[in-house]
Amino acid sequence: MPLNDSFMDWETMYPKPYSKHDVDPYTKVRIILMNGIEVEAAFFSHQFHRNCNDNNLRRELAMNRRIEQQQQKHIKNAQEVTGSPAGIPTGVMS
Repeated sequence: MPLNDSFMDWETMYPKPYSKHDVDPYTKVRIILMNGIEVEAAFFSHQFHRNCNDNNLRRELAMNRRIEQQQQKHIKNAQEVTGSPAGIPTGVMS
């Protein structure tokens, strides 16, 4: 798949959040874990980008980082919207 086809539009990036009454608890756990994985991948690629000296590779990494950022936002926005911070898992807030 070409990189330009990987970018998301606004409707795709911001899905309707799930309802805690309609969703299986394991689905909630999977979304929380996937969000943590995406955040960790963003941290790793940022550090790798900072320590890379090849500008051509850095351009490719920047495109990839943008796509991964959109994926992370997509997963985070699928989480249930709660009125309190108690519903947000520690360590994966972004």
